[in-house]
Amino acid sequence: MAPRSFKKIFALFLSLLGLITFAQSGRVSGKVIDAKDKSSLYGAAVVLMQWPDTAKFTPMITDTSGRFSIKAEPGDYRLRSELLSYKTYWKNFH
Repeated sequence: MAPRSFKKIFALFLSLLGLITFAQSGRVSGKVIDAKDKSSLYGAAVVLMQWPDTAKFTPMITDTSGRFSIKAEPGDYRLRSELLSYKTYWKNFH
C-alpha cells in the first residue's frame, strides 16, 4: 500500500457543460479536470446512473482532453467520476 503522503487528495472536479433535455432524449456532457491545477484527466471512468434505480447505468471513459458525452432520457440521475489516486466525485441532478 502506498504511503499516505503519496496519495493524492484532490477531488475530481466535474464541469457539466450541458444537460439538454428533449421530449425523448438528450445528452449529459462534461469535462473531468484536476481540482488543483485544472489539467484534463484522460481515462477517468464516468458512470451515469438513473436515480433511484441505479441498476440502470451508462459507463464512459473520458477522451484525451478529459471530455465525455452520454445519451440520456429525461429523469433523475446520479453521476460518478473516478480515476486512480483521485477522490471519487458524485453529482445528483434531474
